[in-house]
Amino acid sequence: MAEAQLQTGNGITLCGKCHKEIHIGYNGRPDFQQPMDAQGGEKIETLCALFGLLVSDARERKVLCNELYYLSNKVLSKFKMLQGFDPFTEFPGFRLEQAHLIWLQSPLQLRNAILEANGLPILSDPIFPGITIRDIK
Repeated sequence: MAEAQLQTGNGITLCGKCHKEIHIGYNGRPDFQQPMDAQGGEKIETLCALFGLLVSDARERKVLCNELYYLSNKVLSKFKMLQGFDPFTEFPGFRLEQAHLIWLQSPLQLRNAILEANGLPILSDPIFPGITIRDIK
């Protein structure tokens, strides 16, 4: 997305080929009213892995901070919307950690379909690492 293009928290600088690989599958103009992968092209696992690597590297080097890894509210809101969450949903941590947690989520619509199919209540909030569905009930 154009808004994230020059933001330092947008990730590891990728070569053109690798960057294009992430966006292959749709016309490059996602419909933010649809859940992630509804247009068949984005790669949630790849985005999660790349943000995870960036978070791990920043922690290891002790440089994880918003000043060095900045993502705007607009970018984080779009990430949330792509995953099916309200753009104002709160995620903890530095902005880079928030991006990783957003992509770490199963898309909300998919998660709720699985919960509903198993007779469990649907959820509107994210589930963070270390928290299970049982903890939320």
